[in-house]
Amino acid sequence: MHEKNINKICRTYMGFEEFFVTCFFDNIGLYLFILVIILVLLIPIYKKISHSICDPIFFSLTMTAFAYSMPIFLYCLNECSFRNLLYFLMSETVFWIFFFVCRKRKTEFSSYVIENEEIVCRRFFYIAFLLYLVCTIFTYVFVGIPLFANSRQNIYENAFPGMAIFAKLSSFGLSYILFYSFYQVLEYKKKLYMICFVFALLTCLLSGSKGSILAVLYSYFGYKYFFKNEEVKVSLKYYLLIVFFPIGVLLLSFESNAENVSVAFAKLLARFVANGDTYYMAYPNDVIDSLHYSKPFSNLFLGILGPLRLVSYNSVEPLVGANLYWTVVPSNYGIIAGPNARLAVMGWVYFKWMGLLLSACCGWFAAFLMYNSKRFFSNSLLGVFLFFQLYSKSLSILTDPNLLISNLFDIALNIFIYALLFFLTSSFKMRLIKRNEVIMH
Repeated sequence: MHEKNINKICRTYMGFEEFFVTCFFDNIGLYLFILVIILVLLIPIYKKISHSICDPIFFSLTMTAFAYSMPIFLYCLNECSFRNLLYFLMSETVFWIFFFVCRKRKTEFSSYVIENEEIVCRRFFYIAFLLYLVCTIFTYVFVGIPLFANSRQNIYENAFPGMAIFAKLSSFGLSYILFYSFYQVLEYKKKLYMICFVFALLTCLLSGSKGSILAVLYSYFGYKYFFKNEEVKVSLKYYLLIVFFPIGVLLLSFESNAENVSVAFAKLLARFVANGDTYYMAYPNDVIDSLHYSKPFSNLFLGILGPLRLVSYNSVEPLVGANLYWTVVPSNYGIIAGPNARLAVMGWVYFKWMGLLLSACCGWFAAFLMYNSKRFFSNSLLGVFLFFQLYSKSLSILTDPNLLISNLFDIALNIFIYALLFFLTSSFKMRLIKRNEVIMH
């Protein structure tokens, strides 16, 4: 039954939910057992690097646990070869070894701060809010409200050229709006910024993203933990918000067609399990061995090389996730879809056993972004916010190294655009000074 059903799904794959309803429920006990074992094994990592349920790392590790369960689950169903399982285990082990060896746990922010910080941060807020408002209105008018779109992921596909940049600018702007609003509301009790916060929360709902509530939680964590140096505790009502917000999005969206909470909850659970869809598409029938790349480094850094026009998108092979999808569903060739190419899959496709070196490099790079890079940022509200952008994106390298590369380019692009707008609309120059100079002044 297993082999027949799984092979059939591999030939007619139209979404992870097909696997979820045909194979997963038949073996749900086995999957949950494996998931519990993985979560137990990850507890030491949780304790060492996660500081709260609001910590982006907590969410990343939880999604990683669901992903890690899939190769073992497939192996138990005889749908993953021992070689693929061994490489997966070695790849992830090498990543975490280099991550912990290379991280510096006691790094501090730079002793420099921004002169006239209150004015600078307030002006950045005005720019961020105005830019976010314009991008949101343009998106709603010319593209549509993502919540009610047939496919939120492809909402910009038929829009005007360049419209997708609104999503990049909006995400960064939303993060700063939330970060600065927490500062003004929690520190000075200013009601105006509470209105801005409610507006941002409403647009999160209209974005159609079931995980958009995480932007709020992450900003709160970043402000409290890194800027205020305080322990982050979350009350029960916020736990309920975390759970029911994505369910509410599913109930409101046309995409879900859900008529009751139980169906919406099942779809949400399917999304958690779908963190392992990369392995499900790559390992059965050794599909992973059918992918070949002549320019792996160009593909790996396409998120930077492509936008800078240093490499043409047409001159390189499709990204691993899309290539996997088209291999499994050749009738959908050319459709922009597919899973994120997780590290073990990408490493094998690009470099075979030498891909373990990629795992080592990724472990070092994630440690640098999360810990070692802190010393390059000023000990100010804006400096902490910029560091937190790197921190919150760091473990996306586990989800897909290409995703992290794209995220880093987006951060750099936003910093350039916001800095340019700041200097064009300001009569004074922003400069860094030693913290003791501020105290003496």
